[in-house]
Amino acid sequence: MIHYVGKQIRKLNRDEGGQSLVFVALVLLVLVAFMAVVVNVGHQVNTKIEIQNTADAAAVSGAAWLARGYNLVAGLNQGMVFIVGTILIILASWIFWTICVGFPIIGAGCATMWSLYMQHAPKAIKKLWGVANKMEKQQEEIVKWFPAIAFAEMERITMMNKPGSIGIPYPFVVSGKPELPRSLTLHLERGKFSDILKKLHIPKKVLDIVKIDEIGGIKGESTHTERFNKDQYADAVDYETKKELKSGRFGRKVEKTVWYYHHRRWNLRKVHDDSGRCIRCERDLQEDETCRPTDWKQTDYLQTNGTCCGQNFVVDEWEFCMYEATVTSRRQSGAPDKTPQPMKLSPLFPQRDWVAFIASDMRKSAEPVFLPGFFNQKNPWGTLGIAQARVLRVDEKGEEITPEPGEMLYEMDWDSRLTKVTALDQIFERLGANADLGEAGEKLKKAAEKMLTH
Repeated sequence: MIHYVGKQIRKLNRDEGGQSLVFVALVLLVLVAFMAVVVNVGHQVNTKIEIQNTADAAAVSGAAWLARGYNLVAGLNQGMVFIVGTILIILASWIFWTICVGFPIIGAGCATMWSLYMQHAPKAIKKLWGVANKMEKQQEEIVKWFPAIAFAEMERITMMNKPGSIGIPYPFVVSGKPELPRSLTLHLERGKFSDILKKLHIPKKVLDIVKIDEIGGIKGESTHTERFNKDQYADAVDYETKKELKSGRFGRKVEKTVWYYHHRRWNLRKVHDDSGRCIRCERDLQEDETCRPTDWKQTDYLQTNGTCCGQNFVVDEWEFCMYEATVTSRRQSGAPDKTPQPMKLSPLFPQRDWVAFIASDMRKSAEPVFLPGFFNQKNPWGTLGIAQARVLRVDEKGEEITPEPGEMLYEMDWDSRLTKVTALDQIFERLGANADLGEAGEKLKKAAEKMLTH
């Protein structure tokens, strides 16, 4: 038995089979490790691309919504300009017809248009003021809510492009108040009503004529005279009857009326015969005054008689020849207590015309897809993507136009564009200011800086 065991031991010592198994095992271990590295690195690269695309899309989308807000506000500013220009045209036409009515020859032809303006112009102007004020209120809603829309859109784009990711936009505060240092907003503030007038390029002399001042006040009146000739006696009577109904806050007010009559006066002269008996009377025209103002009203013809030789003769005769009314035309149009004010760029623009965005896959990339536990990363935030977009104006060629702070927003050419990340320090300064994110914020900042430098 002992001899047999020894024989087998000597046989194994001479056998070389199985020596490559150890080498193959070592090679397989290296190949598996290499494959794990390749797969995990590829996974990280693919995740990085996805996360960066997500950050880019979110930043551009948020800035695009802010740009849309600028465009809408600019359109509403243009609408206010158009409305005020329409009001000025109505006032100018009103003045024209008012002056036209005062001319003796063409006044009758202008009376119809003047009457229409007196009736409808005040209401039309008042409604136009109302529309302009609604535009101003709409601007306030845009400034208030469009930053919130941009904020929500950035989060939506993040979830849509990389499900399960989180995003941190900067600025953080959705306020609509450009004076706050870290607020996501439209960098706009209220201008003055005079800015609308400047946009219309209306000379001051014209504004003086239509009586509209730099705060939108519309005051003024003009006085003219209306005349009705001999053939318009019925119209004059009707005007006299209704003159009180045409007075009031708007329209016209009859200040003074005068009736004119053609006055004739005769002198009666008796003719006697030889016996001294009155045989007839002769009437000699003593006075003949044309269109003399009198106190008589609504009487086409009036006469007084005298007796001569037992017969009645006309001694005085008044025949209507003209009616004259002095009318004050008021142009008060019911201007609003607060005139519309267009929006202009805040002094903080363009220093804060960007939107930054950090996207993270919530540590998923720190967990490898191959051989977990051996290749885990220590990055607590996972893979990061940082992007920044600008809100800018462009010309017809797509080139950027640099706006000036305080510039009125009239041009609808606002757009958004990705730009170099310059807000990193401000973003992490904000993160570090939060007690709950202080340590995590520092780690995130280091990870982001490392990512940007590589």
